[in-house]
Amino acid sequence: MVYTVLHLIDSNRKRGAETFAVQLAESMSAEKFVSTLCILHPLAGDGHLHSDVTTINLKRRGNGKSRLSLPKVMDLRKAVREVQPDVVLAHGSSALQYGAVASMLYPRALAVYRNIGLASFWVRNPIKARMNRLLMRRFDAIVSLTGTTKADFLQVYKTDSDRVTTIPNGVNLEPFRAVDGGNVRESYREAMGIGHGEILLISVGSLSWEKGPMDLMPALAALRADGLPVRLILVGEGPLSDGLRTEAQALGIASHVDILGVRQDVPQLMAASDIFVLPSRTEGLPAALIEAGLSGLPSVANDVGAVSDVITHGETGMIIDAGDARAFNDAIVRLVRDDALRSRMGAAASAFCEANFAMDLVAAQYEDLFMSLISSN
Repeated sequence: MVYTVLHLIDSNRKRGAETFAVQLAESMSAEKFVSTLCILHPLAGDGHLHSDVTTINLKRRGNGKSRLSLPKVMDLRKAVREVQPDVVLAHGSSALQYGAVASMLYPRALAVYRNIGLASFWVRNPIKARMNRLLMRRFDAIVSLTGTTKADFLQVYKTDSDRVTTIPNGVNLEPFRAVDGGNVRESYREAMGIGHGEILLISVGSLSWEKGPMDLMPALAALRADGLPVRLILVGEGPLSDGLRTEAQALGIASHVDILGVRQDVPQLMAASDIFVLPSRTEGLPAALIEAGLSGLPSVANDVGAVSDVITHGETGMIIDAGDARAFNDAIVRLVRDDALRSRMGAAASAFCEANFAMDLVAAQYEDLFMSLISSN
């Protein structure tokens, strides 16, 4: 028998939760599961998310993302009746309300919520916490990324521990395996004007406050002032894009920073780079950090969320206390000056990420969870 999974995602932007949902849907066994994506707040045009998975876009109307919208609920009702899912999987807090509603609209479906970040960071209002706790009752199971995020989730929501399963983030390995490292590296560096001997730093993620990209501007300025031949590329978009360009101009480093926007060639850009940097103020289990590891890059990252589940300090990268700008810079300096250390850490990161975060392995865990829920119900 083939079961149907309806994945609820916030938008068609190429972000962590949305990308994971697409890759999970594409990786699950076609002999057991067929997936449909339901985009709650689709962007005008095509957005940046591309998939061959059947997709339903709810109509662009309602009261905004923060509140339930009756027109969207009616659209969701139509989608659920059309798909008749066996499982509804709500990816992240942006899909939480609509996941709970879907379980009420179609009680035959099993509802699963995927917790992707630290609830304690995002849910500080006790009223919101109580409301979310009520919504959680509609779900048959909750998936958290690591022991760290699970413990945080249980602390905030006081949920029965037995309802929360730990399944890590995952990344499709094929795009990274397909990169011809040497040729791609040279061609991309030449196209970007990266000089011989220059060290290229890369950061991938939303250009928003919680990701900390503004902290990279003074960091790069200090590294350049010390005579280090470093460049930085930022891959992503967000509300800080213009501010980052202004800050780079003010610090005299504009010619050493490239803000590339959302790209479909992240594996190639990683191959062209030397060090991955992640100055986030909060994280779950960041896919971009896993992608950097798969690309053979050592990383320098703040010790937030489940970063330490990806990086082993001193072996696959450097973990820094959040807010310690000097230590963050010092870690970059150490990697910039030591080619052998970069190579050794990058190789270890690649082996670790491939062994622990391959999407095929993660998809199998979701299949086991769904089959267990279906069998028990």
